[in-house]
Amino acid sequence: MEIESPQQFHLYQSLKAHTAAVRALATGGPYLLTGSIDKTVRIYKKIDGAYILQNEVNIFNDYILSLQVRRNLDGFIVGCKDSHIYILDIEGNPIQQ
Repeated sequence: MEIESPQQFHLYQSLKAHTAAVRALATGGPYLLTGSIDKTVRIYKKIDGAYILQNEVNIFNDYILSLQVRRNLDGFIVGCKDSHIYILDIEGNPIQQ
């Protein structure tokens, strides 16, 4: 039986922007979203093979529990510990529905 080398994977990119633990991640198309106990969501976009920070959203009253990119990639949904669900455009602005 052959065992695969534990070094078959290589770190591609490391991101550090939050001031507390990251609790939620979501990807969709070129976007990567991170949500944290620091009550922020960071929006990254893959450009030329690397994720580049596009925006930091800090409108939340408590920490982020979950994230989901919308199917048509025009925004995302945030579940927050403050018992609210936020629907935002891809730039992080609230969408009125």
